[in-house]
Order: sequence, then C-alpha cells, then structure tokens
Amino acid sequence: MSEEIAGLQVRYIDRGGHYMVIDQGISREQLNELQTQMLTASTIPGVLPLRIDEIDLQIQLLYDISTYKMLHYALQIRRLTDKNAVELITRMTDILSNSVNYLLQEGKYVIHDRMIYVGENWGDVSLAYVPIHHAAIPSLQNQFKKLLATLAQYLHNHHEPSEAVKALQRYCDRSAWTLAGFKEEVAGFQPAPDWFYQSNENKKANESKNKQEIQADSSPILTTQTQAPAPEIQPKIEYSQPVPPRSTVDSEDYAKDESVLAKQLVHDHVEQLREESNWKGTWWDEVEEESPKKSLMNINLSQKTAKMIIYVLLAVTVVLGAQTAMEPTDLWLYPSSGMLVLLLISLFVLKDCLLSNKEKTEREQSIPPSRMNTFIPHEPNDLPNHTEPKNLDSYYDQLGNRTTLLSSSHPMATTLLDAKSKAEFAQGIVRVNPAPIEPTLEVSTNGRLEIKRIHQTPYLIGRDETGANLIIQTQGVSRIHAEVSEGLNGYVIRDLDSKNGTTLNEQTLVPYESYLLSDGDVIGIVSSKMIFRK
Repeated sequence: MSEEIAGLQVRYIDRGGHYMVIDQGISREQLNELQTQMLTASTIPGVLPLRIDEIDLQIQLLYDISTYKMLHYALQIRRLTDKNAVELITRMTDILSNSVNYLLQEGKYVIHDRMIYVGENWGDVSLAYVPIHHAAIPSLQNQFKKLLATLAQYLHNHHEPSEAVKALQRYCDRSAWTLAGFKEEVAGFQPAPDWFYQSNENKKANESKNKQEIQADSSPILTTQTQAPAPEIQPKIEYSQPVPPRSTVDSEDYAKDESVLAKQLVHDHVEQLREESNWKGTWWDEVEEESPKKSLMNINLSQKTAKMIIYVLLAVTVVLGAQTAMEPTDLWLYPSSGMLVLLLISLFVLKDCLLSNKEKTEREQSIPPSRMNTFIPHEPNDLPNHTEPKNLDSYYDQLGNRTTLLSSSHPMATTLLDAKSKAEFAQGIVRVNPAPIEPTLEVSTNGRLEIKRIHQTPYLIGRDETGANLIIQTQGVSRIHAEVSEGLNGYVIRDLDSKNGTTLNEQTLVPYESYLLSDGDVIGIVSSKMIFRK
C-alpha cells in the first residue's frame, strides 16, 4: 500500500533486503541516464544506494534501507538535543554541497523525515536522490522549513532547549534563501559552546557558583582597627525540605522561601494531627455539623425537666419582683435583678431542650443543603405523581418517568429499552457488546486478555514505557515495535523495522509498509496476539 511523501508515491518491499520503492509510472525517457549511472555504479557518501528495476516498461527506483533507521521513528526511540539537531542539519548541508562532485543536482534530494535515514549516530545521515526529469519535489527551502518545524516540535515536547533550531527556522523564512547562506548559518552553531546547550537550570547553577567564587576571592576592607563583631549564632531549624544556600539567591527571595517553608511546616503539622486523631474536615466543618444537634453547653435534658427548671426560676423571679415593688430597697432589688438575669441565661442555654420533637424536625429541615452532610431520602409524597402500572408492559413504558435519582445522560443510569430492543429480547437476541466508538485491540499475552482503545493516532506498540501507547513487556519486543494509524481508507498497521517483525493474519509485514486493517484481523508481535475491532 503506497503513500505520498513530498509528492512521490512511496512503498516498501522485501526483496533480498529492505527497499524503499518509488514507482509512479516512470518511463525510461524520464530518467536522467547520467545521474542514474553515477548512482548505480558507485557508492556516494550520504546518498542511499539505488537500484533500477524495469517491469513492463515501467521503472522502479529501489533504495536500499536495510542498515538504516527512518528519521521519523528514530526520533521516537532516541534522545535528540539541540546540538544533535545542528549536527544532523550540518551533515545534510554537506551532502547537498558535495553533490556537484558527482554530477548531481541539489534540488532533486528529498528532505523529509520519512525519507531521511540515520545510522547509529545523528551525524550518520543518508538521503534519497530522485534522478527524474521534472520531478515534482518541493524546493529545498520549503523542505528544510518543514523539517526544522518537526525538530522544533520534538524538542518542545521533550522540554529540550531549541535556540539553534529556532534561529535556523528564522533564516528559512527569508525570501532570499540560498543553500550556501543556509550552510554558513548552520556553521555558526557547529561546534557551539557548551553553555549554549545547557538548560536554564544548569545556567542558573553555574551563575550561582561563579558568584560564590567571586565573593570568596574578594576580601573586605576595614577603615578602622576595630575587630568586627562576631556573627550571632542562629538556632538550627530542621526543615522537611532542603533549604537553598543563602549565597545562591537574593535576600528578598530567601525571605520568601523561608516564609513558604514555614507555611509548609504548619501544613505538615496539621496533616499529622489529622492522621493521628482521624480528624476529617476542618474545625468549622465540625462546628457546622454539630451546631444543629447540640446545645451551647452540651446539655442534654428532656423537655419536661427543662420546663420544670424554667418554671421554678420564673416563680422565684416573680416573687422577688413583687417584693421589690412593695419595698424598693437594695435588699430586694439586687436578688430580683440577679434572678431575672439567671432566668434569661437559662432560657438561652436550654432553648434546644425546650423544643418538641416536631419543632426539632422542622428546624433540621430548614438547614441549607450545603451544610447537610447526610443524605435525606425523598418521602413517598415528594415523588412525581404517576399511576401504578396495571400490567408488566405499562410498567416498562412508565419506567423512564419513575427513575428519579439518575438522569438519562448519567453513565450509570439504567438504559430504557425501545420497542425494537424488547422484541429482540423476546426472540432471545442479546447484544452484549455494542459497536465501540473507537477501534480497539483485544490483546492476549501469556493467557491474559485485555481490551485497549485506540484513542489516538498514531498508536505506538512496544516495550518503551515512555514512548509506546500499548506497552508489551515481553522478551523480543522492540522499544517501538509497530504502529497503528488512520489512513485515507481506514486504519493501517506498520512494522517499524523491529528486530523480530510483526505479522498480520500470520503473514510477515514488510517494515514501514502500510497494511489496511479489517475487523477481526489478528496482529502478532512475538508471543502476543491482538485482534483488531472497529
């Protein structure tokens, strides 16, 4: 199954070796005979070995890629830095510049991550040269611009600095772009100083180290012979987190760090108290939970006893008040005033005890729902009015109206069956697994079955825990072994030049070649079997 790359139809075959094939109706007249003889008769450094096959007057260009790795997938299993990217681009510009020595043209190279192949290191690069007259290959400027965008995106996703790649991108945006000027721009970053490729954290560490060395070398100048006072001994504080040295940060930043650490210590201490006392929530939550249930003084008396106490205090207050009215002297005024205050306090303290059970219930129901921590079920009278079903069919017809706790959009809501589903159940037809929204892989490894959703494309399969979407920790599985992606006609699978290969319905796949997947196809990776479902 061929795919279009840089305006060319490309596919992959296994014919005594691994080959990338370009065959889009090429005739003998379209070939540049001189360049073809140069490519097939000699080995040109940095150019993929080329072989010409002619079948039914149609020319096939076969590029030997047996000992190389496609750059697109090499980026997924190797670490690329800004310095490596410069090394890669430098080697490519050297190959293009030296092409004149072999009577080749710069504009017939394909600069695309799926047609660039690398060896063990990033400087070992091989490019594909297309010896066809009037080949519809984009300009070198546009090809480099797209390649640099791919490298910049990779560096961004892996949190790597990309100053050099961004600078080269800006150069490719110029209207007056030339290969010679671009090569000079790349040469300005190769080799680059070590600090250029260091992350921001390392830069700060080096700056702090230099600052410490300068402070250590400088000696203070004293204007008098008076000895400087000895520094005060500060108490040692044990922090749960390491404190940066004072010399690495400014005084204001250091004060902020101490404040943050102090808050962290308080937070850790509170969390420890919570764990030891099994305390859940905050103290104001406890007050809000207990306030509707308990009185102010935690007095729990019956309503009868509370009323008796109030009646006695009221009687004594009335007697003393009457005596004070008849003899308004201090002897009676103070006791009567004290009894009145005592009566008011008692009414406030025993107010909860004086409430009846009905009044308590009404009070609890008046509490806002946000302050209630317990679930109060609806009474039967609160449910919507609906007639009771006379038979089983009418019961199921009104089942949707009787579901009150979960809405129909809730994932745990009971499904309301339609007439067609009821008829299928009556005939014994049960649809256990409805068609999934996304395709899945039924993975069987060592007798264990798992269902994995293909939630994104490309969907990588391998043993790399950071790069693969489906991780198979089986001996013989490559780090990035295979890939499932969505093509024009559906989902396809590719073997990514793995050491032990991939099979589809017991047929070995050619590396990098796309194979269309159908429902029920069996994918084999070492001892694991996967059934594709869509």
